[in-house]
Amino acid sequence: MTDEVDAADLNEIDAAALRRCVEIQLAPGNEDGPFVRHMLRTRPWVEVALWCSHHCQYWALGLRPWGPPPPASAEPSEDDPAVRELLARLAAAGLSRFEPSPIEALRAAEAKPPPKPKPRR
Repeated sequence: MTDEVDAADLNEIDAAALRRCVEIQLAPGNEDGPFVRHMLRTRPWVEVALWCSHHCQYWALGLRPWGPPPPASAEPSEDDPAVRELLARLAAAGLSRFEPSPIEALRAAEAKPPPKPKPRR
């Protein structure tokens, strides 16, 4: 799925999550920074951003190379129930599948108080 993502396909929520992933990878002290800078010069931004999201999620979720893919790289029909559940929770919370740290993003979204109804006039 993510191999087919084009910048035109991204909504603002997904684009913002991908920008955060790139920023994390370019942060001072991140050992992948030079590699990401090189990729940004030689590849389309969305391709680099998807790589950054995949990488951020692997670290944030503590995944193993032989395990299921992170949400950013999973197919919507992913066989792993944990990945399907996480994708569903992200969608229900109005979050992107590309969040750098999906669990932290869900915690933050769930901690926000519900919006107050607007008074009627």
